[in-house]
Amino acid sequence: MMVPKMTKAARGVMASAASKTTLSTDILANLSAEIKDKLLNGQRIRVIDYLAEERGLVLAAIAILRDELPICCGWQTVRESHASETRTRARTYSIPGEFLQGAML
Repeated sequence: MMVPKMTKAARGVMASAASKTTLSTDILANLSAEIKDKLLNGQRIRVIDYLAEERGLVLAAIAILRDELPICCGWQTVRESHASETRTRARTYSIPGEFLQGAML
């Protein structure tokens, strides 16, 4: 059975997809480390604070970190208008203070 040869364009597309996968994995690892440091320092993480292109990776990093850290989620009001009766809220992620105090002992 003969295997058809790939065109240059097909090889280029496959190489591009492979490099994007490696790039996404590197970005995800860096974001996970950055987010973990912020959470362990007692900071709250809001996905809305990241660029729109990175938000999917931020959510993936938080999902990975939830397996190893007791991350809680809540809501924070970002903007509120009493005239139009609207409220914009952002989901926040943090680690409870009890865990952070226990981790420092």
